[in-house]
Amino acid sequence: MEDVTRRCPRCCLVKQIEEFSRDRRRPSGYGSYCKACNNARLKPALGSEYYRRYRKAWELKHRYGLSVGEYHEMASKQGDRCAICQQEADPLVVDHDHATGKVRALLCHKCNRLLGFVNDDPAWLRAALDYLTSHREDE
Repeated sequence: MEDVTRRCPRCCLVKQIEEFSRDRRRPSGYGSYCKACNNARLKPALGSEYYRRYRKAWELKHRYGLSVGEYHEMASKQGDRCAICQQEADPLVVDHDHATGKVRALLCHKCNRLLGFVNDDPAWLRAALDYLTSHREDE
């Protein structure tokens, strides 16, 4: 039968096992510190510049298969501008084809959201362009 309590070495309290985070790397299947102590221990690091850089690198690698160097190379090739509207943007976000996962270019948030709202459908964008053109007042 599994132990239903364990002692946190930081606060020295015996707590229910549900108050400890799951950790598959440990034989018990649970972390050493209770959730409250672990959060208090990690909180200063989570807001740090180091953590933000680490998290960005992790996301680029695991979500898009890009290294930080490849991301910066793409941005340089685009002149640090959005591939659609050509506006400078910081940060540029990675645009990818949701069907294939292939990275297309770097975009500003606005252009990336635009493509998401129309489900990457060129016909929808053409229809929107036709609509705007037909309702445009002569200048």
